[in-house]
Amino acid sequence: MATFMQTEDCIVHFMGYDTNAMIIPSLIDDNTVLYSDSLNHNSLIRGCMYSQAKIAKFCSKDLKSLEDQLIKYEGKRGIVLVEGLYSMEGTYIDLPRLVALREKYHFLLYVDEAHSIGGIGPTGRGIADLYGISRDKIDFSMGTFTKSFGSIGGYVAGSHELISQIRARSPIFNQYVGICPMFA
Repeated sequence: MATFMQTEDCIVHFMGYDTNAMIIPSLIDDNTVLYSDSLNHNSLIRGCMYSQAKIAKFCSKDLKSLEDQLIKYEGKRGIVLVEGLYSMEGTYIDLPRLVALREKYHFLLYVDEAHSIGGIGPTGRGIADLYGISRDKIDFSMGTFTKSFGSIGGYVAGSHELISQIRARSPIFNQYVGICPMFA
């Protein structure tokens, strides 16, 4: 899956919803602010709540609201959580503008591609593929196998360093039974 996603590493879990809900808490520390889009799926919202981190909401339709929050919490470690394709609205995240904000404010970017992976972009690799943006501009690419891939489970792809942090700190990979990866 890491090869398909064009990332260094990838971790697979048996349930897509739990991938977000259980991984997000493993990403935070005492200095982390989670910037959560008001249109995010419940699994992202639950992950934020379970983390007990400071949550700053913004609206993807108005990324100025995100920039205002980034300025408000300047000096904190930030993780911005968005979806590639908002299935209920049928809209894409403005990834080029979000990447420009990432460069300016140095936050980590977590993109849920549950509804965009396999169906968006020239090669089906999701929102970065659609916009022609290098995958290294997205720190965490999350997706599920239940839609385009016709299987079960979820994954998060990214750098070896960040995926190793998830492996070490996330209860879903230390306390639960996993599934065999479909891409061996």
